[in-house]
Parts: sequence; structure tokens; C-alpha cells
Amino acid sequence: MDGQPPPLPATRYPLPATESPLPAPRYSLPATRYHNIYDMNIRILSAERNLYTGEASAVTLPGIDGSFTVLDHHAPLIAGLRAGTVRCTRTDGTEVPGIDIAGGCVLVADNQVTVCVE
Repeated sequence: MDGQPPPLPATRYPLPATESPLPAPRYSLPATRYHNIYDMNIRILSAERNLYTGEASAVTLPGIDGSFTVLDHHAPLIAGLRAGTVRCTRTDGTEVPGIDIAGGCVLVADNQVTVCVE
């Protein structure tokens, strides 16, 4: 042999771009009457009541290791929160009055942000 490895079997080569081993998706995005499915939906909840529900383009949270901001279509996330202020920016650019919290947690998934606070 000339020092070259043998060629890979034909089954190891990538499929042509027109073929896919996966079936075509058979679903569509659900329609909703309550909000635009492309906007991030925020819910800030305490044990006593719902503090805020609405659409937002950004929410800034006091994380345990420092403040962080969640934007539209953020990757899934679960984080602990320390005492501080939660700030939301609505989709029209206006600010929601800051909500002071004593701690809690946040869940980010599917463009939904749920903040459970103390």
C-alpha cells in the first residue's frame, strides 16, 4: 500500500442535499389570540399573586452570580435569583416599572420567561 487509508464504505458518505433520513415535520406553530407568537411572553409570579404578565423584548434579572438579560428566542435556561430588581422592556420600547424581589428562580423555554419570586 502507498500509506493511504482505505476508502470509506459508501454508507459512510454524506447523503446528497436533496435526501434526508428524517421525515418532513407534520406540525405548524399554534395560533393564539392572546399574544404574538414571535414575542417573548413574561410572567412574574409570587406565592400571593401574579406581579406582571405581558410581552417583552428584554428582561433583566438579578442572578446569583450577577445580573443578566434575556432577549427574544433565548436558549433554554433555569437560574437562581438573588435580591434585586427585575426590569422588563416592552416590545414597543417602554419600560415596565422595576419589580423588587427578595430572591427566586427563572425558567426560560420556548420564548416564555417565568419568574417565581419571594
